[in-house]
Amino acid sequence: MKFRHILFLVFAILLSACKVQHSIANESVASVLDFGADPTGKKDASNAFQKAINSNVSRVMVPKGRYLINQTVEISSYLFLEAGVHIIRTEQEVRGPIFWLNKSKAVLEGAHRGVIIESYKTSSEGLIKIGHGSDTKNKGNILYCSLKNLTLKGNGEDQSKGVLLYNSQEKGDPNTASYFHNIQNLIIEYVGTGIHLLRMSNANSINQIYFNRVGRGKQSEAVLIEGAMENRIHDCFHHFSPNAVTIRMLSYDNLYPMYNYIYGVVAEQGGEEAVCLDVESGLHNIIEVNCNAVKGNKIFKEFYNQKNSLIAK
Repeated sequence: MKFRHILFLVFAILLSACKVQHSIANESVASVLDFGADPTGKKDASNAFQKAINSNVSRVMVPKGRYLINQTVEISSYLFLEAGVHIIRTEQEVRGPIFWLNKSKAVLEGAHRGVIIESYKTSSEGLIKIGHGSDTKNKGNILYCSLKNLTLKGNGEDQSKGVLLYNSQEKGDPNTASYFHNIQNLIIEYVGTGIHLLRMSNANSINQIYFNRVGRGKQSEAVLIEGAMENRIHDCFHHFSPNAVTIRMLSYDNLYPMYNYIYGVVAEQGGEEAVCLDVESGLHNIIEVNCNAVKGNKIFKEFYNQKNSLIAK
């Protein structure tokens, strides 16, 4: 009986492996090289990337190389950057992000954090943008996008951003949501704002982020929560960013930061004016931070009366 059970178990494992291999074999995959992308970085590969994504394959692969991306590439499916990929932007005229995840379940993933996306010019909409284009266009639900395993590197300007999450939804409108995005395992360097959650950016998970040289003064920050709500931000480290703020919370028009849960954050940016938290408004937020900044935490007068909780270490 035992021998039969072992044989049955082996057969089940082999059958499962065959099913996995069959599923992978049936996945439609394309390389950006098939669409003319230059892996030497001499020619702009923006159009090649966009054509590969628009080809309706389930996964687009970017092989090892250096790629010049001077136009915004819109990601509507799965873009995977293999080990050894370095994306660069050099043009000042481009105002949008390098990559924009603007469809539900869009994915931008690197093989590991050694994969670099870098802009030599200021990008006020972020190196990476997730969500709607603006208040007046690209409406509709954008859900479950994923950004992970990358290094995002700016040019050090205060106006530059690493990641921008933008939700154009108005209160009471369920048809223009941008929710449930996952941002994980990133190094963000040399930008004024590391991650910006703007308007009703809702129910996102942001974790395992190393902010290095993010922000150079009191008007810059690792994380900016501006009207956003119900987000989970945890296991983040802010380092080598003299006098910057680690977490800043602001209202946006009639939107207040609400029900955000922030924990496992280490603020150790250095500088005599460094602040861990700068919270100007908010309701029902729970914040836990290991504060090693000189100026500590700055919170508004009614912070506790508005049912916010601060666990400072």
